Amino acid sequence: MRWKRPIAKCGGPTVSKLRTLSQIKDFGGTLVHGCFDLVHFGHVRLFTMARQLMPHAPLTVSLTADAFISKGPGRPIFSVMERAGCLAALAVIDYVVIVEDETSLPILRMVRPRYYVKGKEYENAIGAAYEEAMCAKALGAELVYADTHFSSTEYLKRLHDARVSD
Repeated sequence: MRWKRPIAKCGGPTVSKLRTLSQIKDFGGTLVHGCFDLVHFGHVRLFTMARQLMPHAPLTVSLTADAFISKGPGRPIFSVMERAGCLAALAVIDYVVIVEDETSLPILRMVRPRYYVKGKEYENAIGAAYEEAMCAKALGAELVYADTHFSSTEYLKRLHDARVSD
C-alpha cells in the first residue's frame, strides 16, 4: 500500500526543507534536478558529490512534478510528495522544490546556481536536457555531470526481466 499522507502533515525537518520557487530566488549554491522516482545508491552518490562542490552553500534538489514525467507507463511509481519526502529526509540536501514544468528551466532561472549537477547520461543529450544545459551556462552556472553507474530505469527493467523469466 502506498503512503497517502501529504508531506506537509508529517512535521519535523522534512517539511522545513520544502520550498516554493519564490522562496529560493537567487539562492545560488548547487542545484540538482530530476525525477528521483526510486531513490537509490546512485542518487545518494550524486547528492553527496553535489554537496562537495560547495560544502557551505545550499544544496537544492528539484523534482519534476508527476504530470510532466515521461519515463514510460506506470511512471512515476511514487507521487511527487512521496519523492519529496524521501529526498527531504536526506541530511545532505538542504532544500527540496517541486517544479511544475517538464524542464528545470523555471528553477534554473530562479535559483541561479553556481553549479548545476546532472547524471552523466545527460551529458550529450538533446532536446530539453540540452536547453537546460544552455540555460544553466547562460546564467553562469558550471555544469557537472556525475557518473554514478546507477539508473532507476535500468533497475526497473532488470526487475521486470527477472519477473518475466520466472
